[in-house]
Amino acid sequence: VGAIGPVTAQPFDPKDPPAGTFINDWFLVRFGGENAGWAHSTCDRQKDRMVSQTVMHLAIRRAGQTIEIDMTQGATETVAGDPLSFETVTKFAVMQTRVAGRVEAGKVYITSSQFGQTTEQTHDFPAGAKMSWGLLLEQ
Repeated sequence: VGAIGPVTAQPFDPKDPPAGTFINDWFLVRFGGENAGWAHSTCDRQKDRMVSQTVMHLAIRRAGQTIEIDMTQGATETVAGDPLSFETVTKFAVMQTRVAGRVEAGKVYITSSQFGQTTEQTHDFPAGAKMSWGLLLEQ
């Protein structure tokens, strides 16, 4: 029981999850027994797509300085758990990196950007690889 009251999970059918946000979890992040930030994870069904996202904020003190790190990770998958696309944006102090990809026909097309430079790569997508929703289904 927290300041906002008890939290109760609602059951759902993983083969046919409800429309909208049905997973909405908040976390306290601690390092060495000290509060260092928070994380917020959601999973939404948007028609025939599952959209998972985790946003995390960390503030770490080192040598009298506070370093802030912000990260957003997201994935879009089918209801059956097949990966479609993903994106990660990380901001470490003033430096930001972005990695985004889409999965099509056994290939993954990745675009990365950092320091104003953008690179594109294509790789074989590993058979059986899963993202957030697909991993949850396997559990």
